[in-house]
Amino acid sequence: PPHHPPYLAVTTAIPKEPDFFYTVRAEAEALFADEFTAAAQKYKNFRVTINVSSKDGSLTADKIAAAIKGNIADRHIYLCGPLPMTEAFRKQFRARGVPAGNIHFEEFNFR
Repeated sequence: PPHHPPYLAVTTAIPKEPDFFYTVRAEAEALFADEFTAAAQKYKNFRVTINVSSKDGSLTADKIAAAIKGNIADRHIYLCGPLPMTEAFRKQFRARGVPAGNIHFEEFNFR
C-alpha cells in the first residue's frame, strides 16, 4: 500500500464527530487534500478545514475553538507537524483550558 503521513490515519478511524484542521502556507502544499475532502464526503460527521495561511492568516487555537461545536477544553487535540508548530499550538490550547492530557502530538517534518 502507498505510504501516507501519520495524520492521514484519522480518515480511517473516525471518532464520533471529529473536526480536522489542516494548515499550509500555500494551496500547492496541501498534500492529500483530496483524500481529506473525500473522507469528509464519506463520513458526514467528519468536518475538514484547510487553512491556507498566505490567504487565510495563521491558524490558531482561537480560530479552531470558534469553528468547532462545543467547548474546546472538553476536546482531545491531536497535532502533527514540525515541533515548533506543535509546541506553539500546545501552549495555545493549554491557555484555552485544554488539559495537558488531552493534547497529543507527534513530530512530522517534510524534507
